[in-house]
Amino acid sequence: MNAGVMMSDRVYHFEDVTVDSARFQVLRAGAPVALEPKALDVLLFLIERRDRLVLKEELLEGVWRDTFVTPNALTRVIAQLRKALGDDAQEARVIETVPRKGYRFLPPVSTAHSSDATAVAASEPRAAQRTKVSHAPPVW
Repeated sequence: MNAGVMMSDRVYHFEDVTVDSARFQVLRAGAPVALEPKALDVLLFLIERRDRLVLKEELLEGVWRDTFVTPNALTRVIAQLRKALGDDAQEARVIETVPRKGYRFLPPVSTAHSSDATAVAASEPRAAQRTKVSHAPPVW
């Protein structure tokens, strides 16, 4: 991942989506979402700048840095993100396109530090195991 993309190890939640920047993972309704690394970089870049319009040039420079890419690469990645997140370019809920300018991340986001979310997730299986009681009769 590009060091300029991720500001900190955070977990972002919006709609039914969880984005864990430390684990470089996206979950939708609890299921893993397959994304190219650059698509996840773009998603994090937009989420971390969700308070404003992000210009195409800023996205290209921030995610691809010193690599030459065409604007079509960005368009393709945005399309991949929309598909993976169940978004629609015509009726955007997640990523809004501002024609000839850039993109805006739309939904409200809640955040947590990745270590906090990891600690909670790590404790859940143990707690579930402690409360799990078997009522099955013994097998002789």
